[in-house]
Amino acid sequence: ISESVDQVAFTKVVEGKDSARDAEIFDACELLRAPAVMAHAVLLQPAEIDLLARRGCAIAHCPLSNAYFANVQLDVMDVLRRGCRVCL
Repeated sequence: ISESVDQVAFTKVVEGKDSARDAEIFDACELLRAPAVMAHAVLLQPAEIDLLARRGCAIAHCPLSNAYFANVQLDVMDVLRRGCRVCL
């Protein structure tokens, strides 16, 4: 979910709207629910992290993959402060 700039852009193209976001789509499909674990999530917006936390989801953090493919790191401390679980 929201793994790279290219993947986020692809979601917008596929959905046909510039405001399309993975978390919104996953939630509409009822995929955001415990005990779901979402991979990467480095480009989620704060409200989307809050949504994952409310739904009981966790984020699988893959630092090497994120550095290589997205050139972005997950702000693990912020995610934890927002009440969303993180695993490596």
